[in-house]
Amino acid sequence: VRHPQAGDTLRRIYALIGQPLSPNWDLDAFEVRQWGPTADVAPGEPLTVRASLTNRAAHAQPYPLLRLEFEDRFGAAVARRDFMPAEYLKNDQQAVRHIAASETTEAELSVVAPGGDAVGYTLDTCLREEPSQIRCAHGGD
Repeated sequence: VRHPQAGDTLRRIYALIGQPLSPNWDLDAFEVRQWGPTADVAPGEPLTVRASLTNRAAHAQPYPLLRLEFEDRFGAAVARRDFMPAEYLKNDQQAVRHIAASETTEAELSVVAPGGDAVGYTLDTCLREEPSQIRCAHGGD
């Protein structure tokens, strides 16, 4: 089920016979190193956040969604956005394949800088379990 080429077909076949399969991807195996924003910017101005993403699992995995969450000084979320792999990878063609075990890639996320109480941000790795359900490494949904 984890195979990059055959996995989707196997999951569809098993779903048709009423036995859905899940490859049980390991979100905790993704290591995200935040490089920080490009510069201090005023609210409403373009902001670019850069990071590296490494798959520490023993097997290839799909590129995750990256959840960028801005926080206030107490750590409460004030704004959040999920980025699809094609939105953060420098080569969006990578998004259709899996990230190999021990492979590292760069991520670049572009947003409008939030105003108000936002003083920091976090990045989390997430995967879409079903069309309306997202599972994140650090508990968000």
